[in-house]
Amino acid sequence: MRISRKVFVLILSLAMMVSAVSVSANVGGYNPTGFKDVGQSHWAHEKIQLMSDYKIINGYADGTFKPEKLVLRAEFAKMMVLTLNLELHKPSSATFIDVKRQDWEYPYVETGKYYLTGFKTSGGMFFRPSRVAVREDMAVGIVRGLGINPDTTDMSVLDQYSDKDSISPNLRKFVAAAINEGIMIGYDKKFSPKGGLSRAEAATLLARLIEEEKVVFDEEEKVTFEEVENAAAKTPTLDAKIVDGKLSLSWTQVPGDGFKYYKVVMSKGDSSPSYPSNGYQAAISNIETTSRVVGSGNSYNGGDFGGVLKGGETYYVAITAVYEDEKLTSNVEVVTLPGTYEAPDTGEMTPTLSVSVESNGVQLNWTKVSSNGFKYYKVVLSKYNATPSYPGDGYLAYISDVNNNSYFVQEYASYNSGDFGGKVKAEKYYMTITAVYNSGKYTSITKVVTVPSK
Repeated sequence: MRISRKVFVLILSLAMMVSAVSVSANVGGYNPTGFKDVGQSHWAHEKIQLMSDYKIINGYADGTFKPEKLVLRAEFAKMMVLTLNLELHKPSSATFIDVKRQDWEYPYVETGKYYLTGFKTSGGMFFRPSRVAVREDMAVGIVRGLGINPDTTDMSVLDQYSDKDSISPNLRKFVAAAINEGIMIGYDKKFSPKGGLSRAEAATLLARLIEEEKVVFDEEEKVTFEEVENAAAKTPTLDAKIVDGKLSLSWTQVPGDGFKYYKVVMSKGDSSPSYPSNGYQAAISNIETTSRVVGSGNSYNGGDFGGVLKGGETYYVAITAVYEDEKLTSNVEVVTLPGTYEAPDTGEMTPTLSVSVESNGVQLNWTKVSSNGFKYYKVVLSKYNATPSYPGDGYLAYISDVNNNSYFVQEYASYNSGDFGGKVKAEKYYMTITAVYNSGKYTSITKVVTVPSK
């Protein structure tokens, strides 16, 4: 392929930027014919001298080239933007948490973000401007700058590299495309995707491009900006208001492809709560249901507080949209729950258990508890825990009728979870009844009983 005049100018522009972004790298147009720190025995001497002769990469005012100096991510952003001759864009809102409007690299990062990589974390998007730009970052910029479609490249080319698994999974197609085009190569059967690019290596790469007439424009989870935009479309946006003494939550509906359910997530101490690490207040499987009202006394599953929401206390609130292959969490709202919380009378909510051993099983009976806020009883057994309770010790039976306060335990009955093998045996057990309410869980005293053979 022959290089057009326009493309050659772009190559020169990129090459010049390798030195232009370095402090004092182009003072007074300084461009010596030789460098004190690059002798003829240096592995890149010929290429560095060639680029110097072409006045493409300049040295420093002290007569050095600094061949091992690495190019940083912020510098690479500027290189890409000036190489592509993009009009600088300085938006009012920053895309990346760690690149502010007052930073010198801000317009270059914002303008060139579609050619760059970023880092997506639970706390937001980061660019990491002071980190070294690595080879897989270069591959993304190269492939996108050339307009190469990485989706059609031959991925088997990566098999020749022993470190192919260290390439960020979502960047492998870019690396493969750069290799297939002969733009980037590895050494000793390694591509070194996380290796930095020094000024000497940049000079060598650019020199090879000119000599071979090859066009090129020279992640925590590392992502491309398109992936971030796709994720943004699938991430709900939450709005929280106090209405009629309750917390009213509403959020944007997400796309249906792969959707499983929404989780309403709250935390007392985590300023960026998400499911599953912070538990959930509600699970909503209808994608069109995008609102929820919660109040003091409502129950909570998991989390960093005591299983019940309390009026007068402040919470961080978010919505996690759960998909088949990912979980995406909304913005966080900080809210103080209206009202006051009065702890319920646990005496009315805690069952009193009695047992009677029969010839073929154990009859359990317990006092009926208060129906106010009642959800269900759980019959709980354990082989080794002297004070078993639900959910930590699993359960034998689930009873949703508050008036149904008896159960007959027999050998071979199936058991859910727990510290024994999933079947009740003719052995000794610790037994309790847990009454589950919206406000919490209340467990009876323990009875020690040996189950007879059927």
